[in-house]
Amino acid sequence: TSNNNPLDEVVISFSKNGTKEYNSATDAASFNSGSQVLVTLKGTDRLAIATFPDSLNTDTTKLGVTSSSLGTFRLSFSGYEGVDSSKSIVLRDKFLALNHDVRNHPFYEFNITSDTSSQGNNRFELVFSKQSVLPVTFRNLSAIREGNIVELKWQFANRTSCKYFVVEKSTDRNHFVDRATVNVSDANSYNLLDTLLTNNESIFYRIKAVLVDGTTVYSSIVGVKSTDISITKMTIYPNPVMDKVNIYFSDAIIGKYQLKISTIEGIEVYKRKAIMNNNATFSIDASSLSAGVYLAELLDEKGMMVVGRFVKR
Repeated sequence: TSNNNPLDEVVISFSKNGTKEYNSATDAASFNSGSQVLVTLKGTDRLAIATFPDSLNTDTTKLGVTSSSLGTFRLSFSGYEGVDSSKSIVLRDKFLALNHDVRNHPFYEFNITSDTSSQGNNRFELVFSKQSVLPVTFRNLSAIREGNIVELKWQFANRTSCKYFVVEKSTDRNHFVDRATVNVSDANSYNLLDTLLTNNESIFYRIKAVLVDGTTVYSSIVGVKSTDISITKMTIYPNPVMDKVNIYFSDAIIGKYQLKISTIEGIEVYKRKAIMNNNATFSIDASSLSAGVYLAELLDEKGMMVVGRFVKR
């Protein structure tokens, strides 16, 4: 789910013994049970474990999702470090016509709606390719709000393949409308000021790159909070962490919040709900945490989030 409660998991591997068709020696069928189900597919076989041949420059495998309830969910990817680093790993959301770079962004949030095409065996596919399927690579996408003005910044690679950018805007992270068009130039960095905001708006942005061949590629989604639920800063100290981690938040409007700490792979290790106002510090025993990188997320009642990162030694 979007708050990282684990619901289902699949394993996809590549081996010289792998097959394109179901093989009981290397594959395992999904139980297809529970309110939410995630599967990978070989033909029409819905699997929990699938082993494919590791012999092609490009491999594509389907991911199917089904849910008995509507809502927001998250795909979390891990364990791909052993995949040939020269191969790109891209999630294709065929319902929204989006490409998502898994290596740089190991989480992907999506909605299951009343539209039957938003779930099923054809919603997603994973593409492993030595030829990048992301001809335009977005980098350092950010949105910073000052009052009723948002400054959107981004960088990109391979600009010769791009005609222009369209900045899209949403109030629900699902339905986007065009906000502005930005022409491609020789610059490496781009920015846009959005002044069409009100105090009680929480806004999400994404960028559509229109390529010279007529195809489109989307960036990830970034959001800014409404001014009445402001969390201006998260400070984590000490960082790196040994035995105890302190997480400090400033200028939070009074309300109910949820603090969560998870591994970089998305495994939740700590969660706490609290009522906050203005400044607050959480001191958490980290002595039992394994060494590695962790994400700290503070979520408010409207679904807006501020995220920090720390290292446990």
